[in-house]
Amino acid sequence: MNGRGAFDALQSSDLLFRPAGRFNLAREVGAVFGLVSAIIIPVHDETGDLVDLAAWNPDDAALALWRGMASMLGAENIFAPRFGEPLLVHETPLDWLRAGRHGVYIVDPQRAAPLLRLSEPLGVAGEAHGRRLRQALTIPAPRIVVASNARAAA
Repeated sequence: MNGRGAFDALQSSDLLFRPAGRFNLAREVGAVFGLVSAIIIPVHDETGDLVDLAAWNPDDAALALWRGMASMLGAENIFAPRFGEPLLVHETPLDWLRAGRHGVYIVDPQRAAPLLRLSEPLGVAGEAHGRRLRQALTIPAPRIVVASNARAAA
């Protein structure tokens, strides 16, 4: 599964999962309780720059980010040549890893949506995943109110 350069190799580390999809490495917090072993995945942005680390616990499928900067795993694949093929969107981090890190796994749908719109069409393995993906990537309309001072300015 590593199959890339030294800085893209998967690692294993003890860490502490935090709320809101974040984690700390054990050496950062010095904790001994609540630590789990997880696979550390380097996360790149759409230009290929390393922007974050993801921790994935295969035992319970939990995935968290260290810095909270990434919207998806595999963003560097968004603008890669696909020769008419859709950009594969994997349902789980394991699916993405099994695919040799081709395609993407979405961590934050709202932040990923604008980039994914630039790389249509998206490919999924099944209809149910496609429906969930469509719902997750739909950006809700902003809240709109009538401002009392807007009438006076007109």
